[in-house]
Amino acid sequence: MPQLVELKAARPLASGAYRDVFQHPGDDGLLIKVIRPLFVERDARRANWFEKWQGLGAYKSLMREIEKYLVLRERGQHDLPFIQHFAGIVETDLGLGMVVRKVRARDGGLAPTLAEIVRTRGLDPDLVARIDALRDDVIRHHVVFGDISANNIVEAADAEHGHRLVIIDGLNDRLWLPVNSLSVTFYRAYCDRRFARMMDMLRTVDLSRETPMVVPASGRQGLPQG
Repeated sequence: MPQLVELKAARPLASGAYRDVFQHPGDDGLLIKVIRPLFVERDARRANWFEKWQGLGAYKSLMREIEKYLVLRERGQHDLPFIQHFAGIVETDLGLGMVVRKVRARDGGLAPTLAEIVRTRGLDPDLVARIDALRDDVIRHHVVFGDISANNIVEAADAEHGHRLVIIDGLNDRLWLPVNSLSVTFYRAYCDRRFARMMDMLRTVDLSRETPMVVPASGRQGLPQG
């Protein structure tokens, strides 16, 4: 019987809307993504008859993600440098965990997200060009995703692939009818809309860093000037 990986006493390295990300205790190059118990319980309560019949519960998104990764493997595209690599499934004391390769920054730490980068140093032309190149790579390789956001794309750097953007989450097709997987035309339009929406958000973040804030005498934070 596989040994249970203990994570309850550990602090997550990062947290998303749905999952916590932990350092793999047995390998510094791996991470474990675990669905938060709150969402496991919530999905169990909200599941309809079909979802209960499937029996996947909160793990349906994990299964979709693995499925899309395996599709890329089948196409011979398993070494795409802009996709975080899947490394397996483990049993943990927080439930089933998805093991992935750690995506590192130049200093060896966790790669920062686009949202963090723009908040820190702004949305410069070079970053815009690399986001456009990522969108083109996604479309060219028909990488189907359920969500593209500034929080699930990171800026990585390593000796093998150099400086690049990497998608670390959202690899699935959430639609009941998987038109993104079936229709190239619909898929291209979907990608363009999602990336455009993300760029609008990043421009708003960038603008907010440059807009001075008015602090009234009472000490309460006011509205941006202008």
